[in-house]
Order: sequence, then C-alpha cells, then structure tokens
Amino acid sequence: MSIKHEDNRDGALRRRAARAVGWSIARIAGDQLFGFLVFAALARTLDPATLGIFIVGLAVAEVGKIVAQGGLVSSLYRAPALTPQLVDTVFWANLGMGVVVALACLVLQHPLARAMGSAEAAPVIAAMGFVVPISAAGASHMSRTLRAFGHRALAARSLGAGIVGGCLALWAADAGWGVWALVFQRFASETIGTLVAWRAFRWRPGFAFSWRTLREQWRLGVSVASSQVLIVTLNRMQDVILARTLGPGTVGVYRTAWKAMDVIAQGAITPVSTVSVPTLAKLQHDMPAFRRCYVRLVSLTAMIALPAMAGVGVMADRLIPLLLGSIGSRASLWPASCAFLRCLWCSTSSRILR
Repeated sequence: MSIKHEDNRDGALRRRAARAVGWSIARIAGDQLFGFLVFAALARTLDPATLGIFIVGLAVAEVGKIVAQGGLVSSLYRAPALTPQLVDTVFWANLGMGVVVALACLVLQHPLARAMGSAEAAPVIAAMGFVVPISAAGASHMSRTLRAFGHRALAARSLGAGIVGGCLALWAADAGWGVWALVFQRFASETIGTLVAWRAFRWRPGFAFSWRTLREQWRLGVSVASSQVLIVTLNRMQDVILARTLGPGTVGVYRTAWKAMDVIAQGAITPVSTVSVPTLAKLQHDMPAFRRCYVRLVSLTAMIALPAMAGVGVMADRLIPLLLGSIGSRASLWPASCAFLRCLWCSTSSRILR
C-alpha cells in the first residue's frame, strides 16, 4: 500500500512538473520572442555606447537584487509548512534590504561607476538601484505561487511586464530619451511584474517579523545568494573588463551579440530552471530520486541548448546583421565565441551535476 502511495505521489509530482514546464515554455517563447524584437528595434535606434552604459548599470542592479533578496525566498520553497513568522520575516527582510541597496546605489553611484569602468553610468546605477525594492516587494508572492506550481501566473506576469515595458521603451527611445528609455523599461517591467504577483497570490503581509526566524533562515539565504552572486559575477566580469579597457561602446556591441545566444539559452534553460527548485525541494528527503530528477533536468536542457547555440554561432555573420542592423554588423564577429562559452558552461554544469 505504501509503495502504491509513493508511486501515486511521484506520478502526481511529475504531472504537475510537466504542466509547469509547459507553461514555462509558453512564457519563455513569448517573452523571448517579444523581448528580442524590442531589443532589435532599440539596437537600431540607440548607439552601442548607450547600450553599454545601461548594461554597466544593470550589472550593479542585478547584484543588488540578489543581495536584497538574500536567497531568503528559497526558504519558502523548502519549508514543509509556511508559518506567519516565516512568510512575514522573509517579506519584510527582502523589502528592507531592497531599500538599503537602493540608498547604497544612490550614495555610491560614482565610485561604483568608476569601478565598473564607465563613469557615465553613475546616474543609471543610482536610478536602477530603486528597481530593487520594487522587485523585492513581489518576490515572496511569486515564490509562494511557484511553490504551488502556479507557473501560469508567472507566464502572465512575464508576458504582461514584457509587452508593456517594451512598448514604453520603444516610445521613449523614439522620443530621444537615450539610455533612460532602457531604465524606464526596467522600472515599468518590474512594477507590472510585482502587481501581477500580488494579484496571482492574494496575501497581505502581517507584522509577525521574527529575528529568530531570520537567523534560522540566514545560513540558507547566504548560501543561495552567494552562488547566485558568483554566477552573475562570472557573467558580468567580461563587461567590466571590456568597459575598463575598450569603453562602454564595446560592451554594447558584445552584449548585442550575446543577446542572440541568450535567447537560445533562456528558451532552453529557464523553463526547466523555474520548475526545478520547487520540484527538487519536494524530493529533498529522497536523495536517489533527487539525483535522478536533477540529472534528467540538466540532460534535457543540454540536449536542446547546445545544438541551438552552436547553430546560431555558425550562422552569425549573416543572421545578426539581418536582425540588428548596423550594430549587428559589428556584433556578428562575437557570437561564435559566445556560443563556445555557453556550450562550455552547459557542458561543465552537466558533468558537475552528475
């Protein structure tokens, strides 16, 4: 009887995970397609230096976002039961750290910009810092939605934010806003995403904040946040090197080429990664099943991503200029190298996870 019960439980989990992957694929397909169209239009409107300045500011905001949330939302996946103390503590801690990051970016904008190799990015860093508390305000709601495999709500959140934010960015770029068109897009996307998260999970935080609960979850949060910061640092270090040695214009060209690779990578990897955390969290006490599921997810990702990225790299000299115009002509020299780096990363990750 117990074996049959376990089989039914595993079967139900696989079905929920499969539906979640399906919604994630639909979300990523629409999100990446529309996002790439918006990026292609902006690349034809904005010069490479403008794109590079924004990318430098975005890199600081990405690290700040991870620091603000601190990996604490992972505890909402792992906890067997969610208590008022836990959910309130995670929400207020995330929001409080988001405000601290925003103020830090405002005060330290010039030193951070110089350290990143682009002094022109200082006001962008200051502005992008205030995106972090907006994102933090919806992080707990979305995590609790995903805990229940509510990936349909995530699809609506992502598509709505992408469409509205993209349209506003195109309008602002056409009006001559320059780099602020991209900043405006980010604010609009994060604001809409948070509003959709609130609507998807109707919950109001209380005031059951507990320092004891925060200390209990802090070790997990720091561990998760450290790994995320490491990944972002590895991805963004190349931007810092290029900005400090060749200027932000080179960063814009390089990231334009990387965008072509990123569309493939996000389309193949993100649908699986968004499902993997809640799925694996439910298997954390069954390590053989955990390992089988882990390897299956990584293998599926690599099987799709590696051939696609290699194909785009081979066709880059014709494909990128066609899609991105004059900046694409300069960027077409990079995608083969980008494809190699992406393939190497995916291959190494797959071997580690085995």
